[in-house]
Amino acid sequence: MAACVVVADDLTGANATGVLLTRMQYRASTVMSLSESDQDVIRDCDCVLFPTDSRGVDAQEAYRRVSEAVEKLKGEQVQLYCKRIDSTLRGNLGSETDAMLDCLGDDYIAIVAPCFPSSGRIVIGNYMLVNGIPLHKTNIALDPKCPVKISEVDKLFQAQSKYKVRSIQISNMMKGVHALADQISEARRDGVRIITFDCVTQEDLELIADACLVSGEKIIAVDPGAFTATLARKIIKPRMERRKNRILVLIGSVNSNTTAQMEELWLSQKTGKIFVNTKCWKVKRTETERSTAWCAGPSGKQISILCRPLWEMEYIRRTE
Repeated sequence: MAACVVVADDLTGANATGVLLTRMQYRASTVMSLSESDQDVIRDCDCVLFPTDSRGVDAQEAYRRVSEAVEKLKGEQVQLYCKRIDSTLRGNLGSETDAMLDCLGDDYIAIVAPCFPSSGRIVIGNYMLVNGIPLHKTNIALDPKCPVKISEVDKLFQAQSKYKVRSIQISNMMKGVHALADQISEARRDGVRIITFDCVTQEDLELIADACLVSGEKIIAVDPGAFTATLARKIIKPRMERRKNRILVLIGSVNSNTTAQMEELWLSQKTGKIFVNTKCWKVKRTETERSTAWCAGPSGKQISILCRPLWEMEYIRRTE
């Protein structure tokens, strides 16, 4: 059985998320039906993606389609459930999220991280921005089938969901992963079933994913793909590792493009990160000392060593 189950509201979204997962060496398969003929495909892949074609239907029908899909795909072997939503928040966000929560049980909560930094979709102050423009001021507000008239993420979900929704904004995400994990657990105790998050960069998605894991809560990822890929990288090991060679890349730049390239690396590769204060970092002189320095970090992982004194940023990636 697949370790990751993604239910999308359309075929394009399912395939887009599948591409992200495939780039990270997962065997991802989009199936168009859940009949017996597709069971071999589902059993043999790491991630299965199923489109319900429910974006433009009424809320009750969307709920029914998602419920049927989750009932057939859920299982003890599944480590990650994901509800793939549109990157501009069109469609039946609330009813489809409710369907997954109802099917999986009361101990699950939905974590909504709807940003897609590489596509210019971010959430700041609970407002969805598309290339810097509030969502309701873009042409999405004029969409003939699924117009979106407001930009506040939590209001969009609350208007469509029967469950309590809470927003965690960037000002509440600055105290670190453990404080954020406590906020997630507190929301769960308060009866909140859907939590929406601000997210601007890949680093924000990493923080949210780490906080979810630290909290120990059972979650459903609700996002347009980037958060799902981030969580999968932290939770699921591909069945077939295609990475065989060691790779060393050195990048030294003060250009903002470097940050964007690093964010793409974190999304597309299974990479750990170590932050180093270069003011306290002395260059190792002897061969033994150099070997000791290079051996730091979890075995078997790629390591990103990031050094940020003032405006300087150096980056080293290593595959052990």
